[in-house]
Amino acid sequence: MKQTKKDIIIQEILLWKDNQMLPPHYCDYLLALYTQGTEFTEAGRRARLKRIHMSTALLALLLLPVAVCILYFTELSFLLQTVILTSFVGSLLLLAIYFSRQKVLAPMLFLGAALLGIKYPDFS
Repeated sequence: MKQTKKDIIIQEILLWKDNQMLPPHYCDYLLALYTQGTEFTEAGRRARLKRIHMSTALLALLLLPVAVCILYFTELSFLLQTVILTSFVGSLLLLAIYFSRQKVLAPMLFLGAALLGIKYPDFS
């Protein structure tokens, strides 16, 4: 069987295990069967997911100071500032939705999006 097909099957089995669609011992058996017992480790998977979550959270936290510097300390036109602000708030909200499903740092991202939205509270 090709490696890409095995990877797809392994990802599906992991999804079944995470969503408890099959008992865990069935999923472990299927994982051992498709990986020949050598490639898959649960600790490695957790470490990889944690690394991905932390790098994404770091990216989101670095986005806030960049947004503040661009919006408050440069003299861009109102339209360009609004576009930049909208893109930053939108990306933070998308990250917050992703992290709320993962239950990681979601309140901090919602707070960051709210703080960026304070830039133009009165449009009159």
